[in-house]
Amino acid sequence: LNSSDEEAKRKNALDPSKLIEEINEDIIEMVMDDRAGEREIEGKLFPVTEYLIKWKGWAHIHDGWFTKEE
Repeated sequence: LNSSDEEAKRKNALDPSKLIEEINEDIIEMVMDDRAGEREIEGKLFPVTEYLIKWKGWAHIHDGWFTKEE
């Protein structure tokens, strides 16, 4: 790597907006819905409640269904 590549990497590592993006990816903005579902564990079905999660800083295309444990 030349010195300009190393400088660019250093700037990206210290860029606060990059850090904020990383932190925001795990912040729940809103629980939009819930539904009853089932999960299979060792061949047996167990009832679970899943929640439709809207992530802070992400478009709705990234929303997903998750259980409390996830």
